[in-house]
Amino acid sequence: MTKRGKISACLIILVITICLGSITFGIKTFFMVQEEHEEQIHKLNEMNIVDDMIKNYTGIESVTFTYVESNNVTDGYTYSFFLNDENYKINYDYLWSYTILGDKKIASKGYPSAGKYSFKPTKDSNVDIPTKYLRSKPLQKANIDNLKIKYRLKADK
Repeated sequence: MTKRGKISACLIILVITICLGSITFGIKTFFMVQEEHEEQIHKLNEMNIVDDMIKNYTGIESVTFTYVESNNVTDGYTYSFFLNDENYKINYDYLWSYTILGDKKIASKGYPSAGKYSFKPTKDSNVDIPTKYLRSKPLQKANIDNLKIKYRLKADK
């Protein structure tokens, strides 16, 4: 191979290496930005849930989010959490479940079947008696300054 051929081969290898490195770096950066954006969405949705809980219930000292799952049907997410010290590890009956649509609206709520915030069934099982912690008139504005919010470590895939 001539000297000129060797230089051309080295330049081609160098250009290919730089291109592959740039593409790899771009893909990694894209996924990191996507992950950060998704975490921001989760924080906003979780704050909407906390806001709704404070407006509708009394006696809430802490909210611990345990799980989030994407919901492809509603283009949103389903969040599981428990209130105060009603620990889900003891029994999953203490878990709440909220579904948030893609436009940040609360679509559905799943109430716990045990604990002080659960609705108690009546004898005929057609109507549930609401908990005494349910506000008769929801607050207009929620104050979450004294509330402890514990977030999951990362979004569950």
